[in-house]
Amino acid sequence: MSEQQSQENRTLLKVLVVGENEEVREWLREMVFKSKLPWRLRFTCPLRVSSPENQMSEQDIIVLIWEKTQPTPLAEVIKRKNISSRSSESVVCEIESVGGEHKLRRTVILAPSINRDDAVFLSEYEIKMIHALPEKQNAWDTDGPKFVQKVNKLHFDESNNIKTPEEAAVRKFNEYLSVWERLSDEKRMECTDSLLRLLGDSSRYYELVARKCIKEEDFAGAELWLKKAISKNPSYLSAVRLLADLYMKQRQYDDALHLFERLKANNPRNFHRLTKIGQCYLALGEVLKAEKSLGDAMSIDEFNPAAREELGKVKCVLGDFETAKVLLSNSRNSRQLAAFLNTLGIKLVEQKKFEESIDHYKKAQYVLPGNDQGHLLFFNIGLAYAKWGKFTEASRYLKLALVRDPCYTKAVTLLKTLGSRVPI
Repeated sequence: MSEQQSQENRTLLKVLVVGENEEVREWLREMVFKSKLPWRLRFTCPLRVSSPENQMSEQDIIVLIWEKTQPTPLAEVIKRKNISSRSSESVVCEIESVGGEHKLRRTVILAPSINRDDAVFLSEYEIKMIHALPEKQNAWDTDGPKFVQKVNKLHFDESNNIKTPEEAAVRKFNEYLSVWERLSDEKRMECTDSLLRLLGDSSRYYELVARKCIKEEDFAGAELWLKKAISKNPSYLSAVRLLADLYMKQRQYDDALHLFERLKANNPRNFHRLTKIGQCYLALGEVLKAEKSLGDAMSIDEFNPAAREELGKVKCVLGDFETAKVLLSNSRNSRQLAAFLNTLGIKLVEQKKFEESIDHYKKAQYVLPGNDQGHLLFFNIGLAYAKWGKFTEASRYLKLALVRDPCYTKAVTLLKTLGSRVPI
């Protein structure tokens, strides 16, 4: 080890160890003690990786003990009031959401066993530091120093920004993208030209230019660059992911679904992707396929709020409001949910299924968490009655909407219209 690395080793290294395997934890404690390196280990369970007491600094390392978990049946997920564990895949995504790519680069996977699906999942998140413990536990002690050395080298390399000129240019470009709107045209051109000189005519270059286009809201340009990246290298999954997300953002659900299914074939345990596939199916009216995909996502990560909310919507479409209420009890966006439920009811009204639409709205009122959007549903019940020609019932529900929100002008206007018995 160089003198510079030795100097680095004398700096206290904080290591957050995530996992509940006590044998592996004890082995890690012993290996660090024997190494005499100044590491401070902190242990946490997968449920608490992003809790306040585990606030991570830029220099901290995360060691995730990769555990095998069996998918939990959806019926059991829905019934549970307290979630007791979390899959390793979901922890990786949590680390990314808390610390971004930087923290993933400082994440080490310690795996008592690892298979191809695990490796594929981790490679997609560009986690390269994976250490598989020997299958026989009596070989752990001789393997330990290798693991400690790997982690120390990762810390040294990341802390000292040891990287290729190409990698340095990509990181710099991504830093510029975060403040792109504040850069001058000259600076934008300069950093883009610098990237081209280093990356050349490559898929990676095309992808980064597409990200620039997205930042500038030039979505047509971004699509062209991403297609060019994929055409040059069909296996370049980063561009495929970005194009799928771009299609979804533009509500091109058929195109997005095609790409998400392609990505799923490569990595079937990415629950974020399963959630997006479910969202696409729901938008396309393929409700049962949406239910299956979202259920698969929740069986991998019970904490996945996006999957819970989307599956709750699916259950509303299917008329299973009891299950929907459980799934949506902690919804983060009641306004968006109310808008979705209203849209379902409006379609029924447009089909002149008035009684069915009113029944839907009444059940939707039961589902909405917190009931803070109740005035919208009461208004729509009143509107459905009005279109049905039942003005007395319509007036009653419009007045209820105004009790919830006295300033709701649409309800005021409709009440005045009903007062003059003008056809709706």
